[in-house]
Amino acid sequence: MPKVITDEKMIDDLLSRSVKEILPSKDKLKELLMSGKRIRIYIGTDATGSSLHLGHATNYIILEKFRKLGHEVIFLIGDFTARIGDPTDKLAARKQLTREDVQVNVKTWIEQIKPVIDFDSEENPVKVMYNHDWLSKLNFEDVIGIASNFTVQQMLERDMFANRMFGDEESRKLLEKNGITKVTHKTYIKCRNCDFIWPSPIQFGNEESYDTARVTNNSTNCPRCGKITVFDKEDLIQIRPKPVYLHEFFYPLMQGYDSVVMDVDVEMCGNDQKFNALAGRTLLRKIKDKEKFVFITTLLENPVTGEKMMSKSLGTGVFLDEDSNNMFGKIMAQPDENIPQLFTDCTYISLDDVKKMEDQLKSGEANPRDLKFQLAYEIVKIYHGESAANEAKEYFERVFSKKEMPEDISELEVKDGASLIDVLVEAGLAESKADARRKIEQGGVKFDDEAVTDWNAAIDASFSGKIMKVGKREFRKIRMA
Repeated sequence: MPKVITDEKMIDDLLSRSVKEILPSKDKLKELLMSGKRIRIYIGTDATGSSLHLGHATNYIILEKFRKLGHEVIFLIGDFTARIGDPTDKLAARKQLTREDVQVNVKTWIEQIKPVIDFDSEENPVKVMYNHDWLSKLNFEDVIGIASNFTVQQMLERDMFANRMFGDEESRKLLEKNGITKVTHKTYIKCRNCDFIWPSPIQFGNEESYDTARVTNNSTNCPRCGKITVFDKEDLIQIRPKPVYLHEFFYPLMQGYDSVVMDVDVEMCGNDQKFNALAGRTLLRKIKDKEKFVFITTLLENPVTGEKMMSKSLGTGVFLDEDSNNMFGKIMAQPDENIPQLFTDCTYISLDDVKKMEDQLKSGEANPRDLKFQLAYEIVKIYHGESAANEAKEYFERVFSKKEMPEDISELEVKDGASLIDVLVEAGLAESKADARRKIEQGGVKFDDEAVTDWNAAIDASFSGKIMKVGKREFRKIRMA
């Protein structure tokens, strides 16, 4: 059994960097870590995609710190819970995955996170577990027994369920500003005179009837100002509830049961998983009379907009399986305000140095571009090595800073008369036809540095040999088939 390290400086670093909250308290967890007792910590990730991103890596960096202190760490792959689909932050039910989908997704995960966590340690190896091994064996009696520890009211406390049951968040906030905290009607009207909102005299029972209806030149009396207000369809607010499926309530139960089976002392998770982690804390206490710490890490969020920097399900962010050039370029494309948190959560730069950078950024002493160069270099070095980081830096400077073309541009074979939209989608340069059209209309597609903004454009022989540039980083040399 590996020796447990109780170095206070190492423990303080573990409990302070990239930490949002620790339940029941940071002091109690520190006391446990200082006691010398070997504890079991786990983090789980659902296999809803084949790529992991920098947000996931933050958690594995912390998990490696626990492992280096001599504690038992578990990398749990949610190959069963991925098939249910976590409803967290979702305004619609997730697509359910097949067992085969999940197996494909997890194939390269360990290779992706090996740069930040040592899977080859003989003294204290990481345990890799799959929750399909126990969740698939539960029978209906077992599930009822687990579910009996929770109430429907507890489940409905989750914002994403409330948003879907009682309309989208934007409409609900608009109603709440007018003192309407309980949605009692499907259709509301906004007075053109005083902006007061109240239930519309015309009600639409479902979205289809609302979408197909023509509402023009109607009038009614506003209950606040008493004036007659004319209203058209644009003055109406239609509440659009979305279904909440029963199986989605099972997700926090299943994740909670993971803690019971593995008999863990600590669960690590992002703030978006707090509800699910607390479900595990409840089950452990009720089934095994054991307390579990919940170690909540910071989410990578833009401090100005509040939007997630990384999302596996949405396909946005910086992914760990990207080549070094793409990874470097995507980090350089991050907004300036994201720099301090990315240094804190995704690199090994000291917190003192990160604080200095943040202060310099605020005072204007530092050029944000220079800091992003350092950030991109540090992150690429972690996942691809120092040599690749230097090459990626040189590539970025050559192609984007000096506006030179890369030395090696792959050829793209195109049939005469093929639509530009289809070419972009089939070449993997756009996620969909809608995305391709957006790129074209916004001037993001250029041939020999000349933008093509007509989304109906077709590729003919005159394009042969031209360099197609898509966005800031993608280059293809056109060759006619």
